[in-house]
Amino acid sequence: MAELNLNKDIQLKIDKLVKARELALTDENKREYLGFSLIGHECDRFIWLKFRWAVNEEIPGRVYRIFETGHIEEERMSKYLKDIGLDLKHIGEEQLTLRYSPWVLGHPDGIIFSGVPGAEKSTHIWECKTANNRSFTGYEKHGVQNHKQEYYIQVQANMYCSNKCDEQKMAKINRCCFTVKNKNDESIYHERIKLDKALAERFLERADSLVYADELPPGLSDKPTYFKCKMCSMWEFCHGNKCSKEVNCRTCNNSYAEKDGTYRCALYKNKAIPFDFQKKGCDNHVFKPSLVNWARVPSLDTEFSLGYIVEGKYVVNGKDGNSSLNILDGKITKVDLIKDTFGAVEIE
Repeated sequence: MAELNLNKDIQLKIDKLVKARELALTDENKREYLGFSLIGHECDRFIWLKFRWAVNEEIPGRVYRIFETGHIEEERMSKYLKDIGLDLKHIGEEQLTLRYSPWVLGHPDGIIFSGVPGAEKSTHIWECKTANNRSFTGYEKHGVQNHKQEYYIQVQANMYCSNKCDEQKMAKINRCCFTVKNKNDESIYHERIKLDKALAERFLERADSLVYADELPPGLSDKPTYFKCKMCSMWEFCHGNKCSKEVNCRTCNNSYAEKDGTYRCALYKNKAIPFDFQKKGCDNHVFKPSLVNWARVPSLDTEFSLGYIVEGKYVVNGKDGNSSLNILDGKITKVDLIKDTFGAVEIE
């Protein structure tokens, strides 16, 4: 009988269970919208790639358990705040949707209508985070703005858009109560943050423009050794193979985000694409040129297909040639033999 690795076996099963639960709530790799939690990221390219599902980030089961811990602590902390007299509502499954545009939106952890010490009658956005001891100390020493810019921009966006709520009418809220729970020793940090209208507008406008940008924007650095790039989940795409392996409507050259909040396909008469279908795309998928490292051959282009050189072969990608999946799998069945033989083509 094979010897069991009890620790490994149990951990893997728990990781699989928690991952399934979290994905049932939200697939972190394929969100339909661009969330306020992402728009404060300092790299335009990172945001653009995330919105277009161009890189599948492998998230370990351990990280999904961290996500779950955040949900549990948020529920626990909300109970504490209500028990000490804060009028906290719209938490958990009752979170509100605050919308800057059809594509850019957020969900604050809650709304405190009254009871925050020092401003008992004022309404506050509520945001709750967990942190290890080192990060918690950063909040205490430097405050949210200087320690975690992405979170600071997230709450600024929530405040700015608080009067644009899907579920109910609300006046604009210009304060946030930011809560952090220390996972090591149960310490709690609270900070009141005021609305910075100009800052919120700048990041919201930037996010909206990235939704409609057709071309891959620049990254933080062209140097693969740059420390922020080395820690990024997009490093392999930006500094390694520079080729997406994700076939879906967001990476397709024929589809685009419309300002009415729909994703549309030029090949299918500009019809709106259902969200679930966007995740898998169709057999006529054509990679956006900026998402692959293949040399372009414009003379092979057709209305809804693009010409590339892949593995030394002249290939049409799309409806009039090879599917993206076949090209990625090395199953190139349709080659332009005339162009391949004589090489009389224009190459970019």
